[in-house]
Amino acid sequence: MVLFQAQVILAADSSIPADVAINSYHFQIYPQGQFLAIPEISIEQLITGERELDIDENGIHGDLCDFYVSIGEFLSIDINAAASRIKWYNLEEPEPRVPLLELPMKPFVTANSSLPAEIAIVSSFEALPLNGVRQSTRRNRVYLGPLSQEVVGFSNNAARVPAAVQTAITDAASNLALNSFDQPRWTWVVYSPTTGASTPVQRGWVDDAWDSQRRRGIEASTRTNWVQDAEPGEPEEGQE
Repeated sequence: MVLFQAQVILAADSSIPADVAINSYHFQIYPQGQFLAIPEISIEQLITGERELDIDENGIHGDLCDFYVSIGEFLSIDINAAASRIKWYNLEEPEPRVPLLELPMKPFVTANSSLPAEIAIVSSFEALPLNGVRQSTRRNRVYLGPLSQEVVGFSNNAARVPAAVQTAITDAASNLALNSFDQPRWTWVVYSPTTGASTPVQRGWVDDAWDSQRRRGIEASTRTNWVQDAEPGEPEEGQE
């Protein structure tokens, strides 16, 4: 059993390195299956899906990419899908770590519009509660974005995330969790750096409140200045 972090990097069309959106997911990988009862497959093959993987022939990378393919219509035109990638880190290696693999994402089609890059939708997920363990250590979230104007267009109330968008995201997350449980080679997990524990993701939700990720604000590319050329004048009589 090996714990991996998948760092999803959505690149920006601006080509400015700072203009990227990053989210992290965690997976337990079992090269010989959870019960060591099936032929061993290398970690690289399990991630990439380069050979038949029992029921799941897509590989973990493919299944995670499918999540983004499913929600592509909600993502901003400012995302450069062709340059987006996922870095796969073995968390059992010492820090500083280098990725075992850095793979391009599957092609996904974004919308033809954009909202400010800071706006995000939160997709939360967690393991089932356990007696004696704080649930906050068994819960995690990702901040989906940058987003498109199409997200707002699903409803007349732009103050809330539309229900149709919430449902589409929860369906995509539920499908990733299903693929996780549908085969014996890997599991999508919540990893807690506090406790060091990793537990299977079994449920999740998307709230209808927008979130803001200030660090995703794009770097300025132009600046418009103004100058007041008039000289300070003496106040008129009666003015101070």
